[in-house]
Amino acid sequence: MKSLPLAVCAIAFMLSSLSTQTQAIDRTIITSGTGEVSAEPNMAEINLQLEAINLDGNRAKSDVDKRVNRFLSAIKRLDLDDSSVIASTLQLNPNYEYRNQARVFIGYRASRNVTVTLEKLDLLNQLMDIALDSGIDQIGHVQFKVTDEDKYQRLAQQLAIADSKKKAARLATAYGATLGPVAQIQYQGAATHLPEAQFRMQSMSRSATQDQAPGKYLHDQLRFSDHINVIFELIIDN
Repeated sequence: MKSLPLAVCAIAFMLSSLSTQTQAIDRTIITSGTGEVSAEPNMAEINLQLEAINLDGNRAKSDVDKRVNRFLSAIKRLDLDDSSVIASTLQLNPNYEYRNQARVFIGYRASRNVTVTLEKLDLLNQLMDIALDSGIDQIGHVQFKVTDEDKYQRLAQQLAIADSKKKAARLATAYGATLGPVAQIQYQGAATHLPEAQFRMQSMSRSATQDQAPGKYLHDQLRFSDHINVIFELIIDN
């Protein structure tokens, strides 16, 4: 019976300690940090499409294959690495039109995609000229990129972290408190905003354009951003 008061006191002390800890943890501040970095593109990814329609599927395939081979042979003078060019896909499908509400077979459609990665942007005009000469039907898009994307993404993340700390510290001081340790981090994830240029062209001979000055292609800068939500504990001096 004599030990009961001691047990009650111990339990009361533990509850009091837990209550004090809970109150301390509940004193938090939630802030968010954002960071953004811009970079000048120094490379581009170009997507090219070719297609042909013929009643004979083999001839349709042969048509696009010849133009792809002509293009691949011509860009050798650009001294591109083999890994910079991808030309592995081929689609061959029957093609139909509706005439008098009836579906009529008009031939087989053969199509191929070619992707070229240019590590020198000053070769872009020359590549487009070669595409015209080789009979490329369409340049689907030109995606501008930067060589070391990870470096800029890490820098954007560091800026977001610094921004969250700065905001939290400023708010804590304004309310007469001291910023404590991090209680929780909610990471939103990084984002990359890549400018994209759209081009559409019809096949034509080089002689039709040789007297024209080369075009200039202006692009936006690449933007790398990051966003972080952070919960800090607050230390309030009594």
